[in-house]
Amino acid sequence: MPISDLIGIRGTGAYFPRKKVDVKDLAKKYHLNYHKLLEEHGIKRIHVAGSSEDELFMATKAVQQALHDAKIGAKDIDIVIFCKGITRRTTSRTYSSEIIKIIDGNEVYGFDIEGGLIGGLIGIQLANDIIKNNFHINNAVVVASQEFDELYLFGGGASRIKNMIFGDGAAALVLSNDATNNHILASNFLTDHYTGFLEDLLIQSFKSDSKLKQFLGKFKVSAVVKKINKKKVISKMVERSVANSYKVIEFCMKKINLDVTDINHFIKTQLSLKETELLCKRLGISTDKIYNASAEKGHLGHADILCNLHLTLKNPNIKNLDIIAVATANLDCSSGAIILRR
Repeated sequence: MPISDLIGIRGTGAYFPRKKVDVKDLAKKYHLNYHKLLEEHGIKRIHVAGSSEDELFMATKAVQQALHDAKIGAKDIDIVIFCKGITRRTTSRTYSSEIIKIIDGNEVYGFDIEGGLIGGLIGIQLANDIIKNNFHINNAVVVASQEFDELYLFGGGASRIKNMIFGDGAAALVLSNDATNNHILASNFLTDHYTGFLEDLLIQSFKSDSKLKQFLGKFKVSAVVKKINKKKVISKMVERSVANSYKVIEFCMKKINLDVTDINHFIKTQLSLKETELLCKRLGISTDKIYNASAEKGHLGHADILCNLHLTLKNPNIKNLDIIAVATANLDCSSGAIILRR
């Protein structure tokens, strides 16, 4: 495909709250094992939003920075896509329309999408397709913002760090049909809500221990299997998540007549340290090619993809024509990938 036909990332922006909190202090507060959290996620500190730093405020700041980086004004935008997360907060208007109003965008169309933790990637693909298929649309903004909500996962303050280590922040990208670099070459998504391995583990347990069979009859099956075989379940999910991430990356590379060994840089989002290690080993990617800002920012939920893209594309080690692969995973085993050429 000629470069003139490719849509690229023209500018990026981000906003991180002023307040920083050490995960070690949060672990102590909620009586969790800090060393285990560090081993699993590698995250030492996070940004935490203040009372005046809500999702709309942070998202708007990120969009303004992205526009400045792209060297265009609000009047040049055609579309704003806001990637929503899970929150109890409600608004009578879409976030995208609120952002358009604040930045004084004229004749700009906006809409919100819900795509879970891979929403940022879906937003990029959607903006890419809209620009490609509409000659009168030149620039689109994709933005996501996270102000952690205690209802986000399982409820309670400890859920900020118990399952993933969530930080607060926002990021935005400007996609354009006249971008000079960071061109989108391919993308792919794989939806996998498979949980059948729970039944497999249950059957194995029945065969291996008759006492366990009697014990399970007193409880809800799924809860007991998760509790008794927690390590096995996690292992199965990691295995399947890595396999799916590899599939989407391999598909994208084949689509542009390249091999996974041609990847120069790898941006990982949502993947745990273990998943990243296994995926990179399978891809043949060395650790010096991996980019991830989670250690200092935390997991930014539905804003994580855009944030990591923003920070990686500012890295001076990335050269023109380098191939950049972005891989992400949802809370289940669904995966997505996008391939860029610098």
